[in-house]
Amino acid sequence: EAGYAEVRAALEADESIQVDLLYGDHEGGQRTIARLILSAWPPDGDEPIPDTQRATLLRYFNVDRQNPR
Repeated sequence: EAGYAEVRAALEADESIQVDLLYGDHEGGQRTIARLILSAWPPDGDEPIPDTQRATLLRYFNVDRQNPR
């Protein structure tokens, strides 16, 4: 997929990335964008937790509704 190598390289380098995910209901309506941050899991005390990532949901945007979104 386009962008896969860049995303994988960022995660392997413990860099955070932002993802905007567009989705809708099964009929194609009620389109919504969910904004996520993918990042390394924070350390437990002074020790990092190896090979762990987390996704944090920041915000939802409704595409098909009136402002404010």
